[in-house]
Amino acid sequence: MNLTILLLIFCCLAVVIGSIMTIRKSANKFILSEEQKKKIKQREIEQQQKDKLQK
Repeated sequence: MNLTILLLIFCCLAVVIGSIMTIRKSANKFILSEEQKKKIKQREIEQQQKDKLQK
């Protein structure tokens, strides 16, 4: 293989691996209070009811 092709493959792999590592590092878990969890569940129930009415 040509040196240019090897360099291009290396750069592409470096970009892909770097972006995956950046996404993994920036992902964080949400710490929700009980009130927020209740609101989320209530919204989910309301949305499911709306979806049933649309069908």
